[in-house]
Amino acid sequence: MEQVCIPARMGALKNIRNFITRIGRKHNLSSSDLYAFKASVDEACSNIIEHGYGFEDGSITARAIVHDHRLTIEIVDQGKAFNPTKLTNPDLDNYVKISKKGGLGIFIMRRLLDEIDYQSTEDGNVLKLTKYLNQTPTAEVSIPALTFVQRVKNMFSIARP
Repeated sequence: MEQVCIPARMGALKNIRNFITRIGRKHNLSSSDLYAFKASVDEACSNIIEHGYGFEDGSITARAIVHDHRLTIEIVDQGKAFNPTKLTNPDLDNYVKISKKGGLGIFIMRRLLDEIDYQSTEDGNVLKLTKYLNQTPTAEVSIPALTFVQRVKNMFSIARP
């Protein structure tokens, strides 16, 4: 198991993205699997910083665990608890109809990853994000300034005619 710990600040998320890239290369993740992890972990950690810690001091630990042809990234924090597995999928038609902004991060994470699990433990909140490994070589992938999740959220924030 490898891990990285960062302060719960938006500016520190690049350290977790770099960690995911290093793990992805080490375990030959495809570029799409690597991007799915980076976007999902970025979204989860952003939510922890904003909602779990309320932009106050705290830390986030990301652990990489490879087992039985799957990669799991565990995200551990001590902020306010929130179980994303209890959240139902949004009505996307209604999102467009009412021009709702935000609230799609967990929905998109479910689409990008194979398993999402949450536990409240002595260590704090533990979010487990799992992708089955397809054993193809990793290509260079970088997270653009606007993440996939942010781009999808922005699609729903555009005013309709």
